[in-house]
Amino acid sequence: TSVLERRKIKVTYSQSRSFLQSSQESNTAAEPTDYPDLLADIDSPPMRPPSPVVDEYDDFDDGLKTKVAIRSVHELRRAGANHRSSDEVDDLLSRVGTPGSLASTMRRNGLCELADKLQKKEFMDQFRDHASRDNIAKGISNEKDTISGFLLVAILVLFLSSNPAPHLLHQLAENRVGLLLNHLLEIQEDVTAIAAQKSANMSKASRGTLASVKSRLLGMDLWHGHKLLHLSPRTISLQLLYMLIGLLDPLDVQNVLEDASSNISKLRIRFAENGSRDDIDYALMIYILEAQSKSTGAADESTTRIQEEMSDIAAFLLRALDCWPGNHNNVDATLLKLAINITNNEARAAALQNNQLLSSLARCITSGFSAVQAAIQKSAFESSIYDELLLILGITINIMEHCSDARASLYTDEIDKLVATWSESGQTLEKLTFADNSQDDSVETSKLGIAYSYLAIILGYVYLGHAELPLPTGLLPAIQHFIAINKTLNNKTAELEHLVYSLRRLR
Repeated sequence: TSVLERRKIKVTYSQSRSFLQSSQESNTAAEPTDYPDLLADIDSPPMRPPSPVVDEYDDFDDGLKTKVAIRSVHELRRAGANHRSSDEVDDLLSRVGTPGSLASTMRRNGLCELADKLQKKEFMDQFRDHASRDNIAKGISNEKDTISGFLLVAILVLFLSSNPAPHLLHQLAENRVGLLLNHLLEIQEDVTAIAAQKSANMSKASRGTLASVKSRLLGMDLWHGHKLLHLSPRTISLQLLYMLIGLLDPLDVQNVLEDASSNISKLRIRFAENGSRDDIDYALMIYILEAQSKSTGAADESTTRIQEEMSDIAAFLLRALDCWPGNHNNVDATLLKLAINITNNEARAAALQNNQLLSSLARCITSGFSAVQAAIQKSAFESSIYDELLLILGITINIMEHCSDARASLYTDEIDKLVATWSESGQTLEKLTFADNSQDDSVETSKLGIAYSYLAIILGYVYLGHAELPLPTGLLPAIQHFIAINKTLNNKTAELEHLVYSLRRLR
């Protein structure tokens, strides 16, 4: 027998067959016909091409077809699930709608359900990719219902904390989200307590969902080390505002802050008069001010407004400096960064100049050097204290450089303490340099050397304001040495060179 006779012809489901076709084929074979050949050709069913010769690779091909078919089924199921999820998001967004003049139960429930579902990553991804996602921002400035406003802000915090969304951010800015935040900043009561009130008219199920959303928010790493039990519309709004400052373009940041400015100013004034850094709202206000100082730069503001803001920041600073370095935390470090950012121009540096603040800065400089030197001697160098000391030195330099009146503000005994601190740190530097076995200085020696140079610059400005006092020995060479180092690093040194020139001219 031939090879073809030994092999069976496989019939697969991919080949189209019918009972009628089979019967016609068998009848044609069994009964002879008297019709002419032409009619036979017409009446007989069309001839199908012969099945391909089967060889040893057929089993492999069938397996591949099966895998493709199974994969296609999975893809169809996934597509169906995605379609159902898209319908679910559409349904939620249609129920959420846009704010109306009266509180809508359907809108509240839709926002509750959306905030609740966003706790699940799968739904979060589906919401992120949905075409109508940004409809959540429509009319947001018109939202007057406290609970709906809280839920809107909660949804944005949940979503923006893990997803980049430039178009949504643009929609929020265009729809003036700052007006909603300004409204919510007035409300300090815990949101679940608000929902429990009879006037809120919330069902037990909705209150339970709201409590779940609140619990999820409190468990997120958003609160700068604070452990919270309560969450108010004010607190969640401050958190969203802090996030938006870091995410929006500077112009949009300016517009959002302008829309929320009335209640931001009220809170800032209140916290400046009587605030605690253990209060999360106080801490968030400091973080917002610091983020704003980096994002928006020096805006064209009236002198009155600058003086009011700087007066409040001076109050914040005094409170932080009073217990430094013995008691310091992240809020204090952020406050120092805020101060150094905003004092780098003449108008704001002049507004921050006052005798009490400068005396506090001088005291902290002395205490900070003592703490750093003691830690170095014990081989327990503490970088956080050192970093904050550099910030304090930088703030003082900014004020002294931009405000000539500040140079004469320190009393003689305060100047003497600063000179003694500077001389002592110079002696410590000499000992450390001699003790270093390697050719290069140790990290601690280098860092202390930077602080020593900063203090020399401060003293240089102080002695410009006290021309009657003799310059300490070695002060000018120390400043000149710092200038030489900065020139090798291509840093700007014009101000320092002018300082040296002025000191020489006066003497």
